[in-house]
Amino acid sequence: MDNMDRGERIRIAGGEKVSSVAIRDFGPQDSEAVSVLIRENLLKVNSRDYPEQIIQRMVNLFSPEYIKLISAARKMVVAIEGEKVIGTASLDGDTLYTVFVDMDHHGRGVGRSLIRYLEQVAWNSGVCILKVPSSLTAEHFYGELGYRRVQVIESEEFGTDIIMSKDLRPVTYREYTPTGKEFIRLIESAGWQGITEKGSKQLETALCGSWFIISAFKGDQLVGMGRVISDGVFQAFICDLIILPDDQGKGIGSGILRRLLKKCKERDILMVQLFAAAHKADFYKKFGFKERPLEAPGMRWVSRSSDV
Repeated sequence: MDNMDRGERIRIAGGEKVSSVAIRDFGPQDSEAVSVLIRENLLKVNSRDYPEQIIQRMVNLFSPEYIKLISAARKMVVAIEGEKVIGTASLDGDTLYTVFVDMDHHGRGVGRSLIRYLEQVAWNSGVCILKVPSSLTAEHFYGELGYRRVQVIESEEFGTDIIMSKDLRPVTYREYTPTGKEFIRLIESAGWQGITEKGSKQLETALCGSWFIISAFKGDQLVGMGRVISDGVFQAFICDLIILPDDQGKGIGSGILRRLLKKCKERDILMVQLFAAAHKADFYKKFGFKERPLEAPGMRWVSRSSDV
């Protein structure tokens, strides 16, 4: 992606067909094709979520002349298959705009490739948080790419705009033991009760007693952790797998869990156990965890002042 003028060759799979698609800079000669592409999407897709008068206003706006105008102020790119323009997207500073794909190519990864391409451009220019004003129609699509809703703007002229953002900083994983204060911040973000009362010093002591800890970072910010308590030979217990709410759903928990299990596997530990939080059992099942049978249930004893 360093030489943006060359374009990028990508492989797009669609059913049984696999085609080679290039991403390159927009040129004035593309304005007519991009206008047709955008207008078709507005009339046939976005019209499901917006009133006719708003759609017609947008269709009138995206003329070839208007597209040439905005291309002069933004970084605009197009996806090409053969000689045909099949997608477009643009970047203005820290914001994505005009992400549209030819309707015959929906669901084939063209839009994702355009966005990832411009994400790299944004990152190379020093942008850490990338925004996109999403339509109601596209919110789910952007959500799957890691964008999260931060604001909703309503206007008579354009209807509903959903402002979404994504942190472009790569996630790194380290064998790092959080401080007591960092641990409390994670616990509070998860809404866990009855733990922070121990205080930061005792919680830090607890963490230092762990057999293995993996922490996830974005830049210098701690965004998640998980740890293993173990004898190092036979038994291991995974606990405190916590991801900050804004960073959930981005594969960070999976990255932590894979590293914890890898460590256990390296030591040939036979029994790895855990307690799943509410509604999280399916997440752990993807990694091979199974619920204990009723004839051999998992149990726990929680110390209470009146118990003994």
